[in-house]
Amino acid sequence: MIKNPLFLLKCYRRNSEYRKKLASYGSPIRVGLNAEIFPLEKVKIGSNVVIHDKAYFQADGGITIGNNVAIARNCTILTSNHIYDHDKLPWSDENKNMPVHILDNVWIGLNVIILPGITIEEGAIIAAGSIVTKNVPKGAIVGGNPAKVIKYRDLEKYDSLKKENKIRIIPISIDKHSLISTTN
Repeated sequence: MIKNPLFLLKCYRRNSEYRKKLASYGSPIRVGLNAEIFPLEKVKIGSNVVIHDKAYFQADGGITIGNNVAIARNCTILTSNHIYDHDKLPWSDENKNMPVHILDNVWIGLNVIILPGITIEEGAIIAAGSIVTKNVPKGAIVGGNPAKVIKYRDLEKYDSLKKENKIRIIPISIDKHSLISTTN
């Protein structure tokens, strides 16, 4: 199936911009065509990462995404917040920037919001619709508003699968996505 040439041109231009501006990136990574990620210079993305359509990453404080991470549609990552306890109302002209770190083998569900300064440890799963206000431990499955630990993965099995390199590889062809990199 041959795609519309204008669609292909849009993909090429966007992919070129990502490759030039991302702080670092692995291979492969796929990003939904309607995702908003800015500023790209403050984003590091590992290998085997998919960021689905309509994601919104405000990265002034910096975002680091590890390897083998899946981020579903409509997810928001914020790294900056207004300062309300300052010299102006309703908030100051200044912002407080705090990085977000998402470690390896994390799965983030649909419509998740991750607030500034959060670290999501490896192997964690964030349930759809969650608002992450606190750090998420290794292998934790969290959900709700605010997100709370529901249970943990079997960490012995997790570590065994990781040691055996049993990693789900993102598909080469995903509709409404654009392959940013195949080699770094």
